[in-house]
Amino acid sequence: MPKPQPPAKPAHGRVKLALAGILTVVFVVVVVVQLGGPTDRGGAVPQAGAKAPPGPPADQNAARAAPRAAAKAAADAPPPPPWPAPSLEDALRHDPFAAPATLQTAPSAAAAKPSEDARREAAAKRKAELDQALARLRQEGVKVVVGSGERGNAAIVGTRVVRVGDDLNGFRVIAVEPSGIQIETPPTD
Repeated sequence: MPKPQPPAKPAHGRVKLALAGILTVVFVVVVVVQLGGPTDRGGAVPQAGAKAPPGPPADQNAARAAPRAAAKAAADAPPPPPWPAPSLEDALRHDPFAAPATLQTAPSAAAAKPSEDARREAAAKRKAELDQALARLRQEGVKVVVGSGERGNAAIVGTRVVRVGDDLNGFRVIAVEPSGIQIETPPTD
């Protein structure tokens, strides 16, 4: 019986190797161009003792040297004085959560506490509104009371189905009985 032959190596291996080599060369060229290499972008490196030609390359060198000179001057400058240390009394007097004085406003007269007469007037108005709502509920009346086991009884008042605890035109339903519903009037103070 003849020995099985190993499969022939495909040609893709050589193609992949050549592609990896080309990409490596391109990568190196891009890095050298972006980060600068042995030559300036403007041309060849000037030789020692040779005069720099007048024109843009000299201006570019001066422009590159200006930030370096500014950084050196900043490094040579004396350090700024340290922050003054606050006294203990000042630190304890300061409220870090208080609004700055520029944002604080004086309370206006409209925002002041309402007078007793204004409170009585508002309570009387609220009571009149509740009396009107109660009159409307009495006029609509309870149409049907249905017992529903675990959720308790339900009643139909007007077009609404209500259960104990529901809000009905500002009133709270406290009981649903076969004869009707009981409601609790909200406080009017």
